[in-house]
Amino acid sequence: MEYLSVLQVSKQYQGKPVIQNICLDVQKGERVCILGASGIGKTTLFNIVSGLEKPDEGSVWLNGKDITGQSGQMSYMQQKDLLLPFQTILDNVCVPLRLKGVDKKAAREQAAPYFAEFGLQGYEKKYPSQLSGGMRQRAALLRSYLFSGDVMLLDEPFSALDALTKTAMHDWFMQFAATHNTTTLLITHDVDEAIVLSNRIYIMAGRPGRITREFGVDAHAIPPQNFTTSDAFIRLKRQILEVIGQ
Repeated sequence: MEYLSVLQVSKQYQGKPVIQNICLDVQKGERVCILGASGIGKTTLFNIVSGLEKPDEGSVWLNGKDITGQSGQMSYMQQKDLLLPFQTILDNVCVPLRLKGVDKKAAREQAAPYFAEFGLQGYEKKYPSQLSGGMRQRAALLRSYLFSGDVMLLDEPFSALDALTKTAMHDWFMQFAATHNTTTLLITHDVDEAIVLSNRIYIMAGRPGRITREFGVDAHAIPPQNFTTSDAFIRLKRQILEVIGQ
């Protein structure tokens, strides 16, 4: 049964259609990617899924409940980490708990045990400017997880990282998502990243943006070692590129 469903969602701005008749679903614990070029309407779609905006048509359902236009139902990590420069990393990740009414001491106690798992142990009292790009992204992911660990919306979460840091973050995030059975919907324009991180991939294209194709990623067909150079990986990447180029 679908845990998160987007049903026939359309949105326009000033009379110009941006996305049209978007339908997609995510199963509980599944990692699903929306892959498409910049400016195709992916972020508009995420704003609607997260409840920050209302669609002109269509609806969003979470665990059998219509949540269209209702914010606060899931975490939403945008492309920039948006860490507050004047607060410590511990207090930064506590922001969603504080917004929920948890007092500062209790919020810190609740967040602190996660620092080791997120590779941030020893950085609790550091400030964002003192962390590397990868560490800042881990802090932003922890903050998002503390807001809602059930469903995470990730908008180009690793795009600002260098190639080696990005690969390390991919490996870490896959282990984290599997351990916590986190339901994840993410945006990227990086084909390799989409294949590495996803169980399924939706291709979004056109003006206005539409879902044009869906691909499944058979993890059992791709060996974990030399993942991105395996025949199955390269074959799937070629198929996706052919669709994107149409």
